[in-house]
Amino acid sequence: MTCPERGGSIGRVTDGYADIHSHILYGMDDGPRTIDESVRMLDVASQSGTTDIVATPHANGQYRFDPALVDRRIAELRARTTVRIHRGCDFHLQVDNIEDAVAHPDKYTINQKSYLLVEFPADSVFPNSEDILQQLLDAGMVPIISHPERNIALQRRIDDLARWVALGCCVQVTALSHTGLFGPAAKSCARKLLDRGLTHFVR
Repeated sequence: MTCPERGGSIGRVTDGYADIHSHILYGMDDGPRTIDESVRMLDVASQSGTTDIVATPHANGQYRFDPALVDRRIAELRARTTVRIHRGCDFHLQVDNIEDAVAHPDKYTINQKSYLLVEFPADSVFPNSEDILQQLLDAGMVPIISHPERNIALQRRIDDLARWVALGCCVQVTALSHTGLFGPAAKSCARKLLDRGLTHFVR
C-alpha cells in the first residue's frame, strides 16, 4: 500500500485487502470490550477478504495511547487469527499529541515507520492546520487524513485538502460515505475527493 505523493510503503499486501483504520483491540477505547469480541471482528474481516489490518486505538484526551499495551493485545490476537495485525493509532490532533509525536516520530505511526493516521475534530478545522501537518511532515511522518468527508468543515475545504496532499499528506475516505450512510454532504464530498484524485485509501 502506497501513497503516490510520497512513494512510501505501509506494507506489502498482494493476496487480499488491507484495513489501515480499525478499532479491533479489546479494552483500549470505545471498541470491543473482550478478546472474544475482537476475535469475532477479525473473523468477519477475514471472511470479507482482509489479510492485513492495522489496529488503530484512539489517542486523545479520553484514551491514552500505550504502545506496550497495544503490542500485548496484538500478540494475544495474533495467536487466534490468520489476519496479519499491525500496530497503528487513531491520532487525534491535539497539542500534547502533536508535541509527543514530533519528539517520538515512530511512537504513533503504522508499524513504527512513516505513516500516521490523523483525525480532525468532527466539525472543525484549526486555523493553523497546515502548519500542524507541515510540522508532522518535517518530523518524518506522513499524515493520512482520516475520513475528511465526514468533517463538516472539511467538506467545504476541498481546495485545502488538495494543497495538503500536494505537501505530502494522504487521504483516507470511509467506503460507506460513498453509499450515503453518513448523509448527502459526506457522499458528495467523497465523490469530489475521488474525482479530483485526492483519495488514497478507502476503508
